[in-house]
Amino acid sequence: MKTLVLGNSHVACVIQAWRQSPFSNGREMSFFVKSGGLSEFTVSGSEISAASSDFSSFLERLSLPKTVDLATFDTIALVGSELSIFHVVNILNRYRVLDWPMRQDLATPALTEGVLRLALSEALNQSNGGRILKLLRGIPQLADKKIAVLPQPFPSERALGSKGSGIGFRRLIKHRAAKPAAAIFSEELFALCNRYGAVYQPQPRSTITHDCLTVNHFTEAARRLINLEQVQPVDDIIHANVAYGNLLVDQILAL
Repeated sequence: MKTLVLGNSHVACVIQAWRQSPFSNGREMSFFVKSGGLSEFTVSGSEISAASSDFSSFLERLSLPKTVDLATFDTIALVGSELSIFHVVNILNRYRVLDWPMRQDLATPALTEGVLRLALSEALNQSNGGRILKLLRGIPQLADKKIAVLPQPFPSERALGSKGSGIGFRRLIKHRAAKPAAAIFSEELFALCNRYGAVYQPQPRSTITHDCLTVNHFTEAARRLINLEQVQPVDDIIHANVAYGNLLVDQILAL
């Protein structure tokens, strides 16, 4: 069985796990990835290729091929790629949801849960991952291929003590809105996957705390995609480590 993993910087933990542990057992796993999201590529038939010197150099530094034939793989796994609960938090940083347990500050513009779902659905569709899913299903040779989606992990529970991007998550938890926000994210991402006949692999429950954060154990010493020998900056709260990568590899191999 051959699997191709597509994605952005969140694939680092998967590559690290795959290269460090004896998962293979007759399985092959290849990668076509780029920090910041897959872009600057071309598709010819069923072949996807780096279309810029920058992307080519990126793949070369990781010892990865610059062209892969998608049709030669049994399974394609899409990891991260802006399929993130941050889309929900960004909306809730500006609006309150009617009838939710969150603080109903009348000075804050309100929307219904239905409108929140529509906005989230549009954001996921327009994300890098949403566009790639649509592209993959538009390639005739992939019509019957299994495609799996593994979203970006929730930010680290270190967000509880950080500034900046962590404030939206602290607000969700404080006002008891984390559980419905996470549920809506999961439901709308499932709907996106269903639209393109993809398998949704949610974040492993054992890695989640406060309904919308990742347990610190799975985010400590996360590595950088561009150089797996380098650890992410100390203030990074969005990337997961090899312990999390082991769980994702298990999810991918179980397909």
